[in-house]
This record gives sequence, structure tokens and C-alpha cells, in this order.
Amino acid sequence: MRGATELERELAGELAEPPPLGVLFLMHGLNDCVEAARQVLVSLQQKVAKHERRTAYVDDRARFRGMALWVMHLAQDPNAKAVSTLDQGLKWLGVRDGREQDAAGRAAS
Repeated sequence: MRGATELERELAGELAEPPPLGVLFLMHGLNDCVEAARQVLVSLQQKVAKHERRTAYVDDRARFRGMALWVMHLAQDPNAKAVSTLDQGLKWLGVRDGREQDAAGRAAS
């Protein structure tokens, strides 16, 4: 939990202003994420959502991508996405359409 609290404290000032591009969470080093830490991530995601900036959660493990989906759902942020590679995350941060439009575009083609 200490890491999540430190992250929230560190990013509090950064998220007062809109992030220039978006936020990229690299979760490869995680071994676990306790409930209290997840709530911190929800709080951070809500702050990013207020600025309508994109967020990408990157991890090749389904467990942590699922946790990211839970965070995005509770934060009600359509501009966040869970992906399995860094390239996918960087691509998401550079695209203009929302997550729903992105999926609809792939389904239509």
C-alpha cells in the first residue's frame, strides 16, 4: 500500500493541471495489488478523467489488465484502456477516438 500512497502523493501536483498527452501505467513489476491500493488508482484515474486525457494500463498478465478494467469502470473513464504491450499503450495514447469508438471501428471493418 505504501507504493500506491507514494504514487498518489507524487502525482497529486502533476494532475492539478491537464497532462500534456496522457498517462501510461506500466504494471509489469506488480506482484499484488491490495484493495486499498486499487482505491488509490481509482482516485488517480478520476483525476485524469476530469482532464479528458487518455490513460493506458500496460501488462501482459490478464490478472492485472482485469484490475485495470475494474479501475476504469469505477472511475467511469471512457478514455482509459488496458493493453498487453507497450506499443499498444503508446498507440492508444496517440489516437484521438475514444475506447468505444475504437472498438466500433474495428468491428465495422
